[in-house]
Amino acid sequence: MQNNHSLEIARWTLIGRLTASLFHEINNPMQAIHGAMALALEELDAPESIEAYVNLSQREAQRVIDLIQQVRSIYRPHSDQP
Repeated sequence: MQNNHSLEIARWTLIGRLTASLFHEINNPMQAIHGAMALALEELDAPESIEAYVNLSQREAQRVIDLIQQVRSIYRPHSDQP
């Protein structure tokens, strides 16, 4: 019985670590997007600067989208069967 308990604790520990890692990976691009949008607001009179901040935000948003798609594929693998 003790062995099953230890295995369950190890499993939950792993899930916690994976979740923390995932949230860290999502937080990084979201912080970049937030910062870029704040800078873009400060540069409203400089269209080329705004374009750079918007492009950065789009790239970082795509990172989040890709990461979420990767996680979804783990839990919901793609199947060619209907």
